Amino acid sequence: MKEKEQLVVEAIKNGTVIDHIPSNLTLLVVELLTGPEDCYFLGVNLSSTSVGSKGIIKLQDRVLEDSDLEILSALAPQATMNIIQDFKIVDKKKLKIPEEILKIFICPNTRCVTNHEAISTRFRLGDGEHTCAYCERSFSVDRLRIHPPALRHP
Repeated sequence: MKEKEQLVVEAIKNGTVIDHIPSNLTLLVVELLTGPEDCYFLGVNLSSTSVGSKGIIKLQDRVLEDSDLEILSALAPQATMNIIQDFKIVDKKKLKIPEEILKIFICPNTRCVTNHEAISTRFRLGDGEHTCAYCERSFSVDRLRIHPPALRHP
């Protein structure tokens, strides 16, 4: 019998593991949730028995804040998150998907009022598509761009 080949990834001592991210969104998630000082492992297009192909992010010495969880739940609601301490999972968090999300996404509709006036964006979250509350157009998650962090907070 042939031995199964497997990718082995080093465990983190303390931090957060985000798993089951859609492969096509993994790079966007890591860009939005990490900064230049963060130490992280990134895996994309990894095999998964439940979803076929997935992404994973391991953040060393960092637990996500509520604002980070809001972004993650809007982009990848099926993702799972584990908090690690001393190489052990101490908490598993389910993402709470908000009904709407404010000031995070930029509306791709160039005619939308949010692209011409000082109005905070507002999107109603749907299954794979989010709808702008102002122009009422729906967009797939991978078409949405994100406001820079400085513009997300009042």
